[in-house]
Amino acid sequence: MGVSSFKLIVWDESRDAAILRLQHALSEFHLLGIPSNRDFLQRLVRVPALQQGDVHTHFIEEYHDVLFAEVLVSVPVLGLVMAITVPAF
Repeated sequence: MGVSSFKLIVWDESRDAAILRLQHALSEFHLLGIPSNRDFLQRLVRVPALQQGDVHTHFIEEYHDVLFAEVLVSVPVLGLVMAITVPAF
């Protein structure tokens, strides 16, 4: 079984415009049935230091709490999980 790889590349005239384009693209990018790092990337692109270009080798470690914050599951996802895990009678 092969592994699919997806890349999302954005470009614009300025860093700010490219970040806005990336935020929009990530919000529209949906994968079903396979794990992805989209949520992590959405949190990453919202960090002000990244937006200002202050990225370094310890960036993820420095912003660990923001990047790996506990994510609440939305109600529709809970409904889907319950529908899958509840045995049929």
